[in-house]
Amino acid sequence: SITNCYTTGTVHGYSSVGGFIGANQSNIEGCYSFAEVSGDYQMIGGFVGWNYAESGNSSTILNSYSTGNVTRTDQTDTSFGGFCGSAYRYGSSSLIKNCYSTGSVIYSNGTNPTNKGFVGYTQGTVTLTNNFFDAEVSNQSTATGATAKTTSQMKTQSTFTGWDFSSVWAIDGTN
Repeated sequence: SITNCYTTGTVHGYSSVGGFIGANQSNIEGCYSFAEVSGDYQMIGGFVGWNYAESGNSSTILNSYSTGNVTRTDQTDTSFGGFCGSAYRYGSSSLIKNCYSTGSVIYSNGTNPTNKGFVGYTQGTVTLTNNFFDAEVSNQSTATGATAKTTSQMKTQSTFTGWDFSSVWAIDGTN
C-alpha cells in the first residue's frame, strides 16, 4: 500500500509511464502528482500509466489526483489519459474512486483526441466511481470513468459530492 505521497518533476519513457507510478498492482490512497508526463507508446497517464489487477491481487486508487500535462509522442496506441493510461482487470478487483486530473492531454505527432480526459483505455470490469477531469485545461470533452467539469467547477466543493472534506480534501466550503 502507498499512502499520502506525492511526486514532482518530469517523466519520459516508452510504455507504462505515469507521473506517480508506472505500473500499479497495489492500493494507493491520498497521493498526488505534479509531474509532467510523456511517453512514446502505450499506457501513459498523469498519475499512473497502467493500473491492473490480476491473479488474485486488487488494485485500488482512492482520493488521489494529478495536475501535470500528459503527452504521447509516437505510435498509434490509444491507452493514454489525463489520470490513467490503461486500467485493466482480470479475475480481481480494480477500483479508481474520488480522483481527478487537471493537466492537458495531447498527442504531439498526430490529431489530438477528445476522449482521453481521465482513463485512456479499459479492459475487463474496472470500477471507476465519482471521478472528474478539467475539460478546459485538458482539451478533452469526454473521458472513460470521469465527468468533465470546467476549471471553475473543479475549484468548487459542491462539484465533489460524496467526497470527504472533513479529513481528506481541502476546498473552501463556501463555494
